[in-house]
This record gives sequence, C-alpha cells and structure tokens, in this order.
Amino acid sequence: MPSGLTTFASCSARAARLALVVASVALPACDDAASGSGGSSSATTGSGEGGSGGEGATSSAVSTAASVTSASATSATTGSGLIPCSQAYATFPKGECDLLQQDCPPGFHCDTKNAGGGVQTTQCVERGGLKGLASECQSENECEAGLFCVFSVCTPVCCRTSDEPCAGGNCNVQVTIDANDSVWMCTYSKQCVPLTAGACPEDTACHFEEPTVPTCIPPSGNDVPEGEPCASLNDCGNMQQCSPLDGRCRFICSVAPNSQPPGFGGCPVGQDCTETDQIGFEGLGVCRE
Repeated sequence: MPSGLTTFASCSARAARLALVVASVALPACDDAASGSGGSSSATTGSGEGGSGGEGATSSAVSTAASVTSASATSATTGSGLIPCSQAYATFPKGECDLLQQDCPPGFHCDTKNAGGGVQTTQCVERGGLKGLASECQSENECEAGLFCVFSVCTPVCCRTSDEPCAGGNCNVQVTIDANDSVWMCTYSKQCVPLTAGACPEDTACHFEEPTVPTCIPPSGNDVPEGEPCASLNDCGNMQQCSPLDGRCRFICSVAPNSQPPGFGGCPVGQDCTETDQIGFEGLGVCRE
C-alpha cells in the first residue's frame, strides 16, 4: 500500500503521493498489486475538501483543497466486526475482499490490485508483518495484515464519517492509487507547537492539518515559495499554510501586533495577520496582503 509521499523502487516501496483532508495521497499501482485502500461496492469521485500531495519515501503530505472521494459505501464483516460507513472510502468497487473491512482469511491482507486497462480491484495477499496500529514503519510489509505504511506509521483504510477504525487517529488522508482512483486512510502525525523553533523533526514542517491539530508533515516535493499559489498544505514551507483566503502559501502568524519575524508570529512586509477557520488556535491566523 502507500508508503507515503515518497518514491520507492519496488512494489513494496512504491512511488506515492499523500495529502490530508486536509490531505490526499497518490500511489502508482504496481503490475500485480498496487498499494491501495479499501473499496466500497460502489463509489464515485466528486469534488470536495482534501487533497495535497508530494513525492516521498514512506509517507508525507497534507492538503487544503482538491478533489476527494464521495459516494455511498457498503460495509462487510471483518475479524473485529462490522465497520459501518455511510460514505465511500474508495473510488473503485471491491474485488475478492473489502479494504475497510479487511475480510480476508487469517494471515492474509486485503490490498489493491491493478486489473489492467486502468481498472483497480482488490485481492487477498499474504502478510506476515508484526507491527500494529500506529507503530512506526519503513515499509508496509512490516505492518500487520489490514494495515498500510503511511506517514511512516502502520495505518488502516478508514471511514471519514466516524474516523473508524483509526483508534485515536484522524481519517483525513487521501491516497491516490492512479489518476482516477483513491482511498481514505488514518493519520497519526506528531503534533507540533506553532511559531516555535525546532517544532518538528528534520525533513518535516509544522502545519495545521486540522483547525486545532498542528502536526509535523513531510514536504510534498512541490516546494512552493511563500506568496505563490499552492495546492496542498505540504507544498508550503515550515509554519506556513496553503491559505484558504487566497490559495497561496502564507505564514501562520499572531493576530496581536508584534515585532517577530515571519514564522515566529510576524508577517512579511506589506502583509497583515488575518484570522481564518483553517486555524482554530485563539490569537493565530495567516498572513495576507
């Protein structure tokens, strides 16, 4: 399945692009089994929130605006019981198994499969990984059956209406398998403190993937300079948002007057700090010309 926004050399290390729902992820399919997400028996693609992306090696990405999956989804049974879902979690019908329900026999994992001709389906494949939900990973084969390696964490396909079965994570990352198909998965990103130095580990940046959840996200690979148009949160640099006010990379800032430099509370010359629903921390906003 997706290994994140990174580029991989093989099926177990596939090229991938992620983005959050703020996010969406893109994953090219391999010849026989592409990393994928669960499918509803019927699903369509519609426009909506979500979507950002980037090239990366085990996981990455967040987005503010893009097309997302929307439609009615069916549910099946799994070892842990039925997971009801009223929204589609994949844009293609299931094949021999269901990606959300993970209804394969013991020792097998439901994954996506490229059926040829641009058609995606699902199949049961052997999986012997030992790492459980929210465990750190470098490849999906390290994870238990039913889990995929996204943002370097073992995570399941999920239902956006309930966040099941995220168990404390958020169902807010859209994994794109090919140009037409995608699936939704959970994220368990490390949280960060906005406007502080060293807020995130190296090779990640602090963004608000949700109004009250600032997290450390790997870059999309599409490095957009401050003030330029963006498509995803992680197109922008550290302490920046793909602003809903003008669709450009803008610094997170403190609404109260201050003399701090951009990234620490202040704004570039000629810009003012404006509150937005994208940021749910009192006193914070994004810079705007």
